[in-house]
Amino acid sequence: MDWTISFAMAIFLTSTTGSALFMIWYVIGKILEKTGFIHVMYELFKTVLAFWFFPLAFLVLAVENKLQWDGILFRYTPAIKRNCTVFLLIWLTGMICFLLDYIRKNQILNRHCHELIPVDGREWDMFVEICEDMHIRPGKLDLVVDYKAKTPYLCGLRSQYVVLPVREYTRRQLRVIYVHELTHYKQNSQLWRHMTAIGKALYFFNPFIFLLQRQLEFWGEYICDYEAIPRVESMKVYFGEIMNTITGQINDQELLHTQLLRSKPQLLKRIEMMNKTYQIDQHRYRMLPAIVIGIMMVISTIFIHVQTHWTGEQYVNYYFQTAEAEEESGAAEEELPDKSWIVHENP
Repeated sequence: MDWTISFAMAIFLTSTTGSALFMIWYVIGKILEKTGFIHVMYELFKTVLAFWFFPLAFLVLAVENKLQWDGILFRYTPAIKRNCTVFLLIWLTGMICFLLDYIRKNQILNRHCHELIPVDGREWDMFVEICEDMHIRPGKLDLVVDYKAKTPYLCGLRSQYVVLPVREYTRRQLRVIYVHELTHYKQNSQLWRHMTAIGKALYFFNPFIFLLQRQLEFWGEYICDYEAIPRVESMKVYFGEIMNTITGQINDQELLHTQLLRSKPQLLKRIEMMNKTYQIDQHRYRMLPAIVIGIMMVISTIFIHVQTHWTGEQYVNYYFQTAEAEEESGAAEEELPDKSWIVHENP
């Protein structure tokens, strides 16, 4: 077993498995979306994300190697090793570029958060009160103000900050902001955001990882709204106060922090989603999540089995083809007559 081939296969198989499970999640998720089970869809999403980091298909293939292909998998010929080496060099170059960009953005954001001004007084007292109400120890997060911010946000990973734009707030506005951002904190939204950014660095060659990052952004806000609304007066108050926090043009670019509001069209979509969710009688469909999860597990298991078997067969066939080609090439070179003894006379 050659490590170059094994590593290249692990990257390829994990990327393919993650893409397939993402597509399965997206299709099945439309059923859950229509029936209002947003929280179930988000939990399934996190499971799909985990498969981009766990090389399940490669491990299954490695186990079946001895049983089904007599240990031929991951053996190499010069052609296979050459192709895998080129792939890994391209992958390593792209991965380092994306990873350095992620580190740069993270350092800029952390440095910016450390330079922000801590909040005290009435805003801090209310923040502590809501933290205790949501069973969060206040020392876990800092409350700061940002003179350049247009909308509140949560940032950081190990040390997290709830950031407020500089303006006057009513108690109702502060409650909506704090509940929203602290709900993100309880849902570990920052952890999933950073994991997706790292996944994008690892699989930059796969367009599905970019789609997955966009879906995380959308569904992260939906599930936050779903769990935050019951803690405020009403849905109307919740979204009304979110609109009132806008102080200027919203930054809608890719960021490593949650943001109360990315764009007005997205907010309208969130309002539509919550209206539909709270109007649906979920007790009528209470067995649907279990059925959908079961269907997703069955389809995923079948796909991984088919994927590993097909990949193994293709690799074995290609191994023998390249091995035979190498042998024929070597035999042809041996059969060529030695013409070095011929002397060319000048005319």
